[in-house]
Amino acid sequence: MALLSATVRRLPAHWLGFGLAYFAVTMGTTWLISAPRYAVGLFCLPVALALLLQGRPRLTKGVLVTQVIVSVIYTMQFLYGWPIY
Repeated sequence: MALLSATVRRLPAHWLGFGLAYFAVTMGTTWLISAPRYAVGLFCLPVALALLLQGRPRLTKGVLVTQVIVSVIYTMQFLYGWPIY
């Protein structure tokens, strides 16, 4: 929601409207268990992140490093059989 709010003036209005409706539906029905997984399917989130990082190379590198670290931790959890809800 913060990512959509930060790019409200830069995203096309119909993408933002779809994102808000999608967010309301997924959070309304499965807010605790499955909502983060469903939020990954929201196509305008990567676009919003790209718009926020445009022209900010240091922040882009920081976000990339964070995403790689989280992906490695997730993969380790999967390989060791830990819960990966």
